[in-house]
Amino acid sequence: HNALKKVNIIVTKTAEDDVLENRTFEISGTTEGGQEFKQTGATNSEGKLTFTDVPYGDYIVREIDAPNYYVVPDEQEVTINADKDVNLTFDNTLKKGSVQLIKVDSKNPDKKLSGAEFAVYKDTNGDGVYADTDELIGYMEEVSKGVYFYDNLPFGNYFVNETKAPEGYNLDPTFYGFVINSEDTVTVQNKDGVFVNEEIPTQPTTTPPDAPQTGQKSYVVPLLIIIILSVGVIIFFIIRNKKKNK
Repeated sequence: HNALKKVNIIVTKTAEDDVLENRTFEISGTTEGGQEFKQTGATNSEGKLTFTDVPYGDYIVREIDAPNYYVVPDEQEVTINADKDVNLTFDNTLKKGSVQLIKVDSKNPDKKLSGAEFAVYKDTNGDGVYADTDELIGYMEEVSKGVYFYDNLPFGNYFVNETKAPEGYNLDPTFYGFVINSEDTVTVQNKDGVFVNEEIPTQPTTTPPDAPQTGQKSYVVPLLIIIILSVGVIIFFIIRNKKKNK
């Protein structure tokens, strides 16, 4: 029997998050001589894996057991019919989702509020409690009146924090945690599916102290009468004293 001709298949793994080690790949197919062939292996720290001594034949190479937060790359078909190593590259992109919130008046849920700002933070240690070490990712966009949105968030844990309230409303300083674990849109809420703000109470208008209050009796006229009478009494006594002195 003639010895089977063999080559190496070299797999190079790349990933959006740069995690390259211990990613498992499988090669399976039929040799030129009609025999079934199958191997599995894991990448090293540089994302490299070499399938050695692969006989001439037709094969499929695929990544297996990829974490669920990756978009699994397509399998690749390989035909080996020449004495030359084969190089294949597989790239993993991260699955991403989005977050939205709908901002409304606390007493009138039909009244949507514009002009707010919301910061999005990555929960770096995944403990669900905001810390100064958590990474600021960016700010939500107001895509329509009172509707705020942020897209392309890789699977993971995050926070939303209101950094600016709509004019005339109180700020909600709480850091609200949420999880992206699907490619759908997550809604952040602080009450009944929406994000409410309380309106700042209107301060009552005060009347200056020297202005007469509505409904109160004016003392201007009686005061003038008292002054006139007092002056009259003083004049009377002055005239009387002059007459006595004559």
